[in-house]
Amino acid sequence: KKMMEVMEGSSVSLRCSTKIFCPFHPPNLTWSSSLNVNVTERQYQSQSELISDLNFTISHRHHGVTFICTASHQLQQQITTQ
Repeated sequence: KKMMEVMEGSSVSLRCSTKIFCPFHPPNLTWSSSLNVNVTERQYQSQSELISDLNFTISHRHHGVTFICTASHQLQQQITTQ
């Protein structure tokens, strides 16, 4: 858990990333917060990594707000044939 102190009116960028283990089943990155706030999300994908940037300008409404990024990796089902 990383805490940051910022001033009202400042632009903030939060970055979340995860490795891509299988290009056929890429992971998902989702952001959630303790308050419904207006933010812009951009996702980038390379061959080995998925990155999500969350950008917004700090206001009094963000005081005490927690942002959480969750990475979901799909489980691969192993199929055996005889």
